[in-house]
Amino acid sequence: MKRGTKLITIDPRLSWFASRSKHWLQLRPGTDGALAMGFLKIIINEDLYDRDFVEKWTNAPFLGRNATGKLLRESDLVEEGTSDNFVAWDTTKENPAIWDSGNVEYKSGRVLPN
Repeated sequence: MKRGTKLITIDPRLSWFASRSKHWLQLRPGTDGALAMGFLKIIINEDLYDRDFVEKWTNAPFLGRNATGKLLRESDLVEEGTSDNFVAWDTTKENPAIWDSGNVEYKSGRVLPN
């Protein structure tokens, strides 16, 4: 702060940091989750994240099963499939694609999400 750093503080109470911040967002208690979801919407819509990292190191692209709430696995679709691999939707080919967990890549090349 001595070198000119500008702070934005998100806190329902006036804290030491809030009193020294350029902007103080005084949220009602319990509404911080809605603010976080709003930030995420902007980050996703404006493509402000590392797509390769998300594709390789999170489960964001994988399909889920509504009945169980669990991720769809290769073994659920293919008789000789393994439960180590997951299923994502390939929006360019409009069909399922298998994520090979062992090789950290899609079996059918790169899958582009919506």
